Amino acid sequence: MQKMTFCDYMQQLPERQYPRRQVMEKIAEATGKDVGTVRRWSIGEVVPAMLERKAISGVLNMPVEDLFPGVK
Repeated sequence: MQKMTFCDYMQQLPERQYPRRQVMEKIAEATGKDVGTVRRWSIGEVVPAMLERKAISGVLNMPVEDLFPGVK
């Protein structure tokens, strides 16, 4: 599987279709944040805290290090 960042992953989902919204809602539920916050994370406007990064990793079943390279 090709490595991709969280922003890359979200951008490759169909923009105007259900999958992107569904993924954002799952991440919002897993992190306890609202969909607007998840959207800001998905476009790289804000970097989520480590706890949220781990939750995102779990939802997407991808390593934190791949999703958020260079973030400590």
